[in-house]
Amino acid sequence: MSPSSTSQWAKVRRDMLRLIGLLLLLEVVVRVDPVRSLLATKLDPYENLLWYSEVMPVYEDQLLNGPHYDLWLIGSSYMMTGLNPEPIQEVVQASGFEGLTVQNYGMSLMRNLADMAEVYERWMFKMDQPRYIVLAVSQQNFVGNAFQPAVARTSPMEGTYIFPDSPDDYLAGFLFRTSLLYRYTILARNATYIPYEEAVREPRPLGGYIEDPLEFKDCDSSLWVPEDRPPSVLNPAAAERFNRLVNVIRDRDIRLLIVNIPLAYCGLRQSYASFESYEQSYLTPLTAHIETLGLPFMPLDYAFYAKVSKDEQNQYFENTGHPNFRGAAILSQQAGEFIAAWLDDNGSR
Repeated sequence: MSPSSTSQWAKVRRDMLRLIGLLLLLEVVVRVDPVRSLLATKLDPYENLLWYSEVMPVYEDQLLNGPHYDLWLIGSSYMMTGLNPEPIQEVVQASGFEGLTVQNYGMSLMRNLADMAEVYERWMFKMDQPRYIVLAVSQQNFVGNAFQPAVARTSPMEGTYIFPDSPDDYLAGFLFRTSLLYRYTILARNATYIPYEEAVREPRPLGGYIEDPLEFKDCDSSLWVPEDRPPSVLNPAAAERFNRLVNVIRDRDIRLLIVNIPLAYCGLRQSYASFESYEQSYLTPLTAHIETLGLPFMPLDYAFYAKVSKDEQNQYFENTGHPNFRGAAILSQQAGEFIAAWLDDNGSR
């Protein structure tokens, strides 16, 4: 090696050592108060990783530090507005299971059940896990946009936090968890394009449950399908995504029950000519599939439609698929009775 080459390599080494020294110095600086406190105040709300939606509550602190819950209600946003954990817990405890506690751990914008399985396996179950899970599904989990990737997969830094798919993701995730300098550099980047009001998460004492008072008043019957249109059908690929989530739960010896969240009749008619068509094309094959898995299943549709007429359902939904707090009151009572009866039949006292 020529003297000039040796000199160049020596310069490169010196520059690298200076850079490493500078980075280490900055790492020390950001760990010292008041610098750390200032950065935390300004940037911690921008840790918008899994928290990809303004209605997505932060679960991590509760899962790691308690309180621990015996029964989790999981599902997408249809469940988050449809099942209130408090009345379900009251029904179950009144049936003789006094110590059993219930929490809603739903995932908004998570219609993709395969992605949901990954989130629970890679993240939720590493922090805590319950004795029982009630998975609330809906028609949207099995047809149409059920195949779109969950928004979590495109949220800032999701690859380093939940879905690492490359060595770069794993390295970035390691640095994010171990280096405050790297973490706050990333959060400062997030702050440049995430509005502050979307970054700050409102506390939700009932976990993922959303108590929405809105009523659905925009039913457009011109969007209803004609009676001779072939109905949407249960997609086999969507059933496999459902199976993936079931297996993730069963692999941890968690007892699993399934309920179906109904559509408002106005929304149902946008894909089906009638409730009977919805039943034949969706509920019946879904029931058959769940039976092959040996799981208890209750379509909440029947009792709900028996209690609330088609013309009055706008009072119980905030839109075509999401129940409001009135709808949740009915569905939670029905789900609570189903859960209590199953617990009693299976000797779970």
